[in-house]
Amino acid sequence: MRFLRHSVSQSSVVVGNLDARITTIEVASMTLAVTKFVAMFLAAFYSAVALFYLMFAKLLKRNHQGQSMIHMGERFSRHWWNHLTFRLFRIAIWAACGLRLMFPEMERWLLPVASLQVDWIALGGIGLLCFGFAFAVCGSLSLAGAWRSGIDEAATEQLVTTQLYAFTRNPTFVGVRLAQLGFFLAWPTAFSLVCLIVGWTAVSVQVELEEAHLQKRFGDGYADYQRAVGRWFLVGRQTA
Repeated sequence: MRFLRHSVSQSSVVVGNLDARITTIEVASMTLAVTKFVAMFLAAFYSAVALFYLMFAKLLKRNHQGQSMIHMGERFSRHWWNHLTFRLFRIAIWAACGLRLMFPEMERWLLPVASLQVDWIALGGIGLLCFGFAFAVCGSLSLAGAWRSGIDEAATEQLVTTQLYAFTRNPTFVGVRLAQLGFFLAWPTAFSLVCLIVGWTAVSVQVELEEAHLQKRFGDGYADYQRAVGRWFLVGRQTA
């Protein structure tokens, strides 16, 4: 009888532990509907973004008498490598999002972060991704004809310090970083984490290179701007 009670007690513990594990799995997993939505949205989003920037660059090129607004810098320079890295990772993200739709089983090879695979985190990531992209576009539009991708040594436009540039020296890169974080939250895997780390690092390098160029070009005018406006809103303001 004592043995029977002991067995029943052990069985209750096992069942209790199993229930707890199932509950944990349910809490830490996304519903199928949200998983499908996120997969389709990311594939469509990055395809649309690629098309948008292609058309945007072509429009600016036409408005500048056929002169390209994309500048990668001298071949094999730090600027060139940084620009190339950023471009390759954008292609990798677009390709991964598309392949995920066709081959859902590939997800396991990208090492998902199970603790972050929750509906509200994924949907919040989608929201942050969209907001970041919109903010980056607004930053680019604030430059109007002065917009460039990369550093244009021959540019003649004046320093832009109005609109979003009155609040942060790098509104486009602020938006890019927010979008990169949103992508990771929407699809938390080792792959997207690497993309986030590389992306944020590439942005930091590009900001460093561009600000050095602007300092050289505009001198004291840019130094005054650095003291008045932060690199990242209130963060990164230069001291006198």
